[in-house]
Amino acid sequence: MVYNVAMPDYVLYAVLAAALFAGLSIAQKLTVRYSIPEQAVLLCTLFFIQAAFAPIIWFFHPIQNPAHVWPFLLGQALINIAANVLYYYSLYRVDISVLGSLWPLKNIFNVFWGFLLFGEVFSMTSYGWIFLCIAGAVLVAFNEDLRLKAFLQPAILLLVLTFFLFSASDVLITLCLKSLDPWNQRAWSMLLCGSFPLLVAPFLRGARISKRQFGSVFAINLFLMLGTVAITQAFMTPGAFTVASVLAMLDAPFLFAGLALLAFWKKGILESHPKAVYGVRIAGLGILSAAGLLLVQPQSLLGALCLGGPLALGGLLFAFHFRSGLQVRNPVEHLASEAVGEKL
Repeated sequence: MVYNVAMPDYVLYAVLAAALFAGLSIAQKLTVRYSIPEQAVLLCTLFFIQAAFAPIIWFFHPIQNPAHVWPFLLGQALINIAANVLYYYSLYRVDISVLGSLWPLKNIFNVFWGFLLFGEVFSMTSYGWIFLCIAGAVLVAFNEDLRLKAFLQPAILLLVLTFFLFSASDVLITLCLKSLDPWNQRAWSMLLCGSFPLLVAPFLRGARISKRQFGSVFAINLFLMLGTVAITQAFMTPGAFTVASVLAMLDAPFLFAGLALLAFWKKGILESHPKAVYGVRIAGLGILSAAGLLLVQPQSLLGALCLGGPLALGGLLFAFHFRSGLQVRNPVEHLASEAVGEKL
């Protein structure tokens, strides 16, 4: 029997989105840690640049009338503003080990939305791969500072709400695709989000932003715009909402590679962790990658074993070998601001 091993287009778009979202995380990390310490200034600049992007998109891409999806479009823009405000609030305050480990919540919400709203039902085997993808993503965010009490802070409860809002935004984006293509959906959304600076600017009198800071936020917006368009393109395929959402978690390998390369330029970009932590994270990368391949190509067991098996097994053995160094650090020595924007 011969299998067609060609990847569906929505898979390629989802993986492209994962790579772009990895770039987004790195841009956020550099901006928050090294460039803009004020959350309100960053958000105001973020949405201002987004609004400026919309006419540029329409200069190269034909404009479309939202027509009957105006309610979805307005709702998505409002939810996007609220989610970004809460996310950057957490980004400046919450330990990144906790922040990163909660990211899979968004995809869990998307799995439920896919079932409840879009009628996407999969085999038990597929749900098993989805679970392993999420488990792998949690391991990628593993940190020796993770403690139960760290998840019981008010800021963490806000973060859970944040990921729920991002998930609801994905649903509304999908509904907008009834009348808009991905480029127009993003352009209209960014234009509507431009109202945020108009509301906040009066409270930021005297605030200044340098060219370097502007460039950092521009990079955030560029990765965000392209990544959102890519994942929205994946959502356009009927029945692909759940799988595309899960595959977007494959940003972890790209993020790991990007941060490793940047470490040669700025050593402080990576936190200092025991070797066991990196072993667990490498194992998570293997599990996530292998389960993601099996989710879209169930017959590719041998390929999954070759892709993720060595990473998962090697990472676990590496972590087991250095497990004695897995000790909780002094929280005074580990400021949240030192780890902002880092999921790995």
